[in-house]
Amino acid sequence: MVKKVKTILPTGNSRKIKTLSFFDLHFSIFSGHEKKFVYFKRSVLYNSFLCFSFTLIEVMITVVILITGILFIYRSFFSSLNISSYAKHYIYALVWSDSKMEDIESNLKRFKIPVFPKTSGVFKMHNKKFLWSLTYSLLAATENMDMYEVDLRIGWKEGKRNVKLEKSTYICYRK
Repeated sequence: MVKKVKTILPTGNSRKIKTLSFFDLHFSIFSGHEKKFVYFKRSVLYNSFLCFSFTLIEVMITVVILITGILFIYRSFFSSLNISSYAKHYIYALVWSDSKMEDIESNLKRFKIPVFPKTSGVFKMHNKKFLWSLTYSLLAATENMDMYEVDLRIGWKEGKRNVKLEKSTYICYRK
């Protein structure tokens, strides 16, 4: 089987396409009388690669565009990690505040008076420090019922910002 190779040969001011077989190319390389043709063939191949090459400015612009895209992806990845971390800590604070409110309500029902041993403190959950404070006030009192407003504030540091969660509830106590 003979492979056909197309080459472009100059003939005066115009170019002529000549089809050579692999055997012809092999013969022209080793025969010595067509070295000029082989040299020209190589230069045409090199020139054809140079015609489709990139300039340094095009490469630099491409690199800048790729780096900018990578930086945007990098930034969005870490911002999504920050958001998920914030959501996780928010859920921790929310669960803790629900349990604290249930403790306050059960203490009120058990002791028949508002007993709040601590009104502020610190708790730690999964190596995160949360600060909390509790305030309460009597809204209405009748002969057989008291109504209290209980405010619970929880704060923590999330990166460079301080985050706060406030929860209020009304607790009715029947005497």
